[in-house]
Amino acid sequence: MGGDGEGAAMAPFRSPLGGDTGSGGRAMDDGIGDADIFVVGTCEDMCPAKEREAREGNGELHPFERVQYNNPKLTSPDLIIKRTVRNYEQENQIPTNFRTFGALDKTMRHLRRIMDWTTTDHPRAEPIVIYEFLWDRYREVRKEIVTQRFNTNPVNLPQVMAWNEEVARYFIACSHELINTKGFSAILNQEQLNKVLMDLLGDYRTCVDLGVPTPNAGEFKCYMATMMYAGLENKSGKKIPNKFGAFEVLRSFTAQEQEDSWFPITLGILATLANKDVHAYIQLAKAAPYPLACVLFMHYGSMKEHGFRITPHAYNASADPENVVPVPALAPMFDLTTKGISAKCVSMGAELGPYPEDPSVEAVRFPDPSSLSYSSLKKQVQPWISNKGSAKTGNPSAAIVNPPTLSPALLDLVARIQGKPPGTLNVRPQPPSQPHQPLPSTTPSHVRPTTSMFGFPQPQQPTLQPHQQQQQPPLTPLPFGVSPTPPAATATTAAAAAAASKP
Repeated sequence: MGGDGEGAAMAPFRSPLGGDTGSGGRAMDDGIGDADIFVVGTCEDMCPAKEREAREGNGELHPFERVQYNNPKLTSPDLIIKRTVRNYEQENQIPTNFRTFGALDKTMRHLRRIMDWTTTDHPRAEPIVIYEFLWDRYREVRKEIVTQRFNTNPVNLPQVMAWNEEVARYFIACSHELINTKGFSAILNQEQLNKVLMDLLGDYRTCVDLGVPTPNAGEFKCYMATMMYAGLENKSGKKIPNKFGAFEVLRSFTAQEQEDSWFPITLGILATLANKDVHAYIQLAKAAPYPLACVLFMHYGSMKEHGFRITPHAYNASADPENVVPVPALAPMFDLTTKGISAKCVSMGAELGPYPEDPSVEAVRFPDPSSLSYSSLKKQVQPWISNKGSAKTGNPSAAIVNPPTLSPALLDLVARIQGKPPGTLNVRPQPPSQPHQPLPSTTPSHVRPTTSMFGFPQPQQPTLQPHQQQQQPPLTPLPFGVSPTPPAATATTAAAAAAASKP
């Protein structure tokens, strides 16, 4: 995947996601972050001139990087983005091959716009093509962040953390939205997501050491604990629970993070998984904000499969012929229609008939559970999950860049799971120093696409912190092949670049 043809290192620690990490918790097995390499970048473009010239000459431009769609040998600095370099050989370890912090910010903003494209904006802007392009370019951004030690600099760290959170939410969204898309590998997507989450664990750990706020740490630690507790599929397709890893993530919640609403939500989810309470799990997914619903979707099928295995034991009619369950009562337990649950039960070997107390209602009669046949559920995109982030107008990046909003209904459900009365848990405000400060949209309404990759609300762009601000015109989405004139450098821009490049 990823092909384009069409201060000082911290002590390594063991990540609960698996694998050793170093340089502040980096995913070393990805080639992300070599503790022995330190370079201060000077390139102010999204792609170094050397790579741009080489790829133009060899006709290796991605369709998104071409000035003319059918010309793979013509690009501009405002379209081409540095692709992943697997290993930084000695000849590549020169400042002009590495982007400044300002150039990385420009890169992330441009990738965000591509995320919002549809085939109206570019003929190749199908979701899977966008995904493969971002998958590769994100890796190099992460790699340059670590190589230049931006992840250990308290000035840069809040924005680095926000970028990693953005990338993680994107991979989480894709794990649901692209699950049935040809060419999408859930295993490779999960591998990259794990590596980004390891980056975030390192970022949060560094923030604690440096006294930098971590306003969204609770959100992502909730995702990590949820994914690990019930297990993630490996390359063989088997789910291997990592309850110890989930416990380690819980231990990593700081005292301040435990005051955040995400901490009781995490405990509620883990309790539901431990009890294998299918109905409560589905209710949590229904009440969850979009990214959390996508994470819960990772265990959605296995939880429902477990429910189908234990329900016949509760309603075993072989011992008591009257022990039947009405179809209308069974359907919501599995988030299925009455027709769907009837078909599923019949396929298992159950019988349908009138409900004794009301013959007009259909009921399911389960025979001895050992005589039933059980089959795995095929993973399917759930429209109700996609609709959590959809709107008639808008772009995907809104639900990727901005932290999700927690609803009172979700917190009341979590309180009930924990045996507490409704209203016990309240949505707690985020700490100050929030890196995801929105900017007003600079795209004229008449050029915004009415539909988008996943159909998310209008994005709100994050900004750099005040001491990192660069005085330059905002970048607006342009049709492919149109290259804006780059703004002239200013004293503020030069000062910001110099500050960002300090180790």
